[in-house]
Amino acid sequence: MRCCGFSRHMRCQLACNLSTQFLKHDNGFSNPLQVAHMAFLKKILGNKSTSANWCVLRECAQEPLQFYQFRSAVKFWNRMVYLNSNTLRDVMKADISLGNSGASNCWTRQMKDAFGNLQNGTVYRSDLLHCRKLNISSLRIDLRFRHQAVWRETHGQDPCSCLKKSVAHHNWFALPERPVSDARAPFVMPEYLKMDIL
Repeated sequence: MRCCGFSRHMRCQLACNLSTQFLKHDNGFSNPLQVAHMAFLKKILGNKSTSANWCVLRECAQEPLQFYQFRSAVKFWNRMVYLNSNTLRDVMKADISLGNSGASNCWTRQMKDAFGNLQNGTVYRSDLLHCRKLNISSLRIDLRFRHQAVWRETHGQDPCSCLKKSVAHHNWFALPERPVSDARAPFVMPEYLKMDIL
């Protein structure tokens, strides 16, 4: 079956590439879906398009889409590991060996690179290379810790002397954040966003 001129294999390859190429920490806001999501949130809040993305996400009690993409990619990996298919296991091992030989467009290589600056990144990379299940609970905590680095940098800085928008937002406007180990979203939505003003 063909859809939009792409074969089923090409659609699967496109989905895999889109799901992993934006997983690195520095690529999060270059994802076209994230750009559209940010524009939508800024429009709802009535903010300028130059407003700091992290401040807008925190104000709306949202996490970057990268968080959900990462979790989905890991769930997909865990399902592949659990399947009792020799063919699938051979494909996974072939992709891993391609990534180890230097090919940068392999799914597992992109996943391995994305684990780079996580606290338990070496554990995740090792599990990936040995076709083992990845601990999604630990990954969720690590991702939130990585994403909240922007707020840890603002602690102790004076908003009057620092020109960063995130410092002013964190110190003057933002509600307290939850611990990264909390299963709920790390931020609380302000009450004014829940009110029906019209």
